[in-house]
Amino acid sequence: MCCPVGILPSDVTLLHKALQLNYSSPVILAADADNKLLLALMRFTQESSAPEVEAGLHQLVEITRDMRKHLL
Repeated sequence: MCCPVGILPSDVTLLHKALQLNYSSPVILAADADNKLLLALMRFTQESSAPEVEAGLHQLVEITRDMRKHLL
């Protein structure tokens, strides 16, 4: 699953802070193909049940909202 966080930070300090989140949450941060947007990604195995995927989606949205609030 993928959720846009916002514009990719151009400030190195802010970008560094954002990338540190890769180590503290199950969400993986990445840039889009044009290097304009910061994306939050979460991977699931094919064997994941519907409740696991639903819980993961809620977690992805919550973490993304928190990042928008405190980071961007």
